[in-house]
Amino acid sequence: MSTMDSLPIPFPDAAEYPALVRAALRAQARDRPELLGALAAGIEGLREALDWSAQGVGADETACVWLGDLRWARALGLNPEEAAPMPPRAWWEPEAARLAPADFAERHPLLARALCAGDMPYPARTPFTELADDAFLPRLAVLPLHPREGLEQLGQLAVNLTALTHGHSEALAAGLVIVLHRRALLGLDAEAVGDAGDGADPRRRAPAQLRERARRRVLELLSPRDPGGSAPSAGLLASYGATGATRSGLARVLAAAPLSAAVLADPDAAGTAQGRGGDQVPGCVRALARELTGAGIARPEADAADGGAAADSEARSEADSDEASETSQSPMARAGLAPTYPSAEQLADRLAERWVETARRWWGVRGASGG
Repeated sequence: MSTMDSLPIPFPDAAEYPALVRAALRAQARDRPELLGALAAGIEGLREALDWSAQGVGADETACVWLGDLRWARALGLNPEEAAPMPPRAWWEPEAARLAPADFAERHPLLARALCAGDMPYPARTPFTELADDAFLPRLAVLPLHPREGLEQLGQLAVNLTALTHGHSEALAAGLVIVLHRRALLGLDAEAVGDAGDGADPRRRAPAQLRERARRRVLELLSPRDPGGSAPSAGLLASYGATGATRSGLARVLAAAPLSAAVLADPDAAGTAQGRGGDQVPGCVRALARELTGAGIARPEADAADGGAAADSEARSEADSDEASETSQSPMARAGLAPTYPSAEQLADRLAERWVETARRWWGVRGASGG
């Protein structure tokens, strides 16, 4: 590991790198097999951008992942808007379709709508501001192990990829913090997170002291550069979009999300808020609290509406659908539950192999020479 902007950069040619990537993707595949398309879209889009870079050609990473989301929409049988591009079919589409529930669009109507967007959403320009669950996390799974990004670039990319479907300020901040926290953990104790050959989630291997040190480091990195400045304004996201990748811009993303900021400052704050408001705490904030406390990566029994407290009637309808699907899966889903996890892990392993191969090629061509 090396450091840049006070966070480590993983070396793709390190002996432990393939195990780390495999463990991260397997953990995500086990956690949310129905969202395997998001995992594939994220890692394959970023891998494609790295591949182009290794050939000396620049590529928009966010756009590459967005094309992956459109492939996922196609695999789900959804109909993207007419203005959306039609990317070539990807090798992973049939498996992602097989592992997704047949009633995906009914269970996740807002997410399904976001996947069909005809124009690529940005943090400062997104129509999906009500989406605040944690379904975007599979898309970010490989980012902590990305070999190129420093703090500012890594943080902006996390926010950009989250905004492809989830534009709620809490989702943008939660995605940002989770990615930076996992990157910080990588540099704190290689023994705690590196011995992942059995496919165990690296987060489970990090003791509480390391998680706490990583949390404090992220809190420090995302502290406002101008502590005497004014409170965030309603135009924060537009301001962020104009500032580009800066520490102060990332700090403002966190400042615009009071629940996520409170959880980063005190991970127990999510439990306190949930005790007062029940399901008013968005799923992304609960996911952030689990990340920081090491409380496990399993989903809660039923997430609240995709939009959390600010969701409209459509989001509340989605919450009812999610709750029903968690407690009473379709007979086909129940019958296929046992073999789903091995199948998901097999796809995760193939994704990991392709990522490591490309990352090492990029590192050999450009990374080692500072390109």
